[in-house]
Amino acid sequence: MTALWGLPVVVAAIIYLPAGWFFAFMLCIVGIALHEYFAMVLPSDAVRDRMVSVALGCALPACIFWLITVRQTSSLPMGMVAMGCTVFCVAALFFYYIVTATPPLTSIEHIGLACLGFLFIALPLSFILLIRALPDGARLLLLLISVSWVGDTAAYCIGTLLGRRRLCPHISPAKTVEGALASGVAAVGTAILFAIIALPRITLVQAAVLGIGVNVANQFGDLSESMLKRAFGMKDSGALLPGHGGMLDRIDSLLLAAPFLYLYIELVTV
Repeated sequence: MTALWGLPVVVAAIIYLPAGWFFAFMLCIVGIALHEYFAMVLPSDAVRDRMVSVALGCALPACIFWLITVRQTSSLPMGMVAMGCTVFCVAALFFYYIVTATPPLTSIEHIGLACLGFLFIALPLSFILLIRALPDGARLLLLLISVSWVGDTAAYCIGTLLGRRRLCPHISPAKTVEGALASGVAAVGTAILFAIIALPRITLVQAAVLGIGVNVANQFGDLSESMLKRAFGMKDSGALLPGHGGMLDRIDSLLLAAPFLYLYIELVTV
């Protein structure tokens, strides 16, 4: 039921929302995912620390969006601005913990966990804004979510029916080698079919490589989030999406796939 209403909302947002509204849509997703992450990794009584960390994490996609909207007059490379904003967020965290007189060991632990959240959630999701800004960005994002979600569905179905060998039992016992292989095959097929129908500038070979790369990134992103949840004793990152868990559970496969897709399109395809 969640997928039945969620998928049309995401597709409509990608296709129809103007740039400013799409940024607001993505900022909500980033903010919710960061909130779930910090609720998982920081103590329950550190409410103010969570709020500050979420706010600074949301500053990363805000900087990316600023660059996209003013890039005609900006001479700074996109990567430089993104990294500069990341450094600013880390420095702001240090300043916050210094002025609040938090014990040094606690401060460093919280700053380290916050930096992980910035680099694992906020910055990767910012690449979705960069992809959307490309000439055929909406179709590329539809390709990304199609490859990701078809791969996830194939992994679940084949893994449930035919899975015998565990892929990574110490992190995610339910995942199987058979499911992972089925996911890869489905992802490549989806990428090739999508390229034929909607992205003719991408060759079939490029589409196949893209499908493989996105799928590998999907599975690593999923396992990475599973490692975080296992480390902090959580089954799901939240309960926002019935049947899926939290926002972070739903988007974890995109965390590494979005940067890969952007770099692949910019550096490899013509």
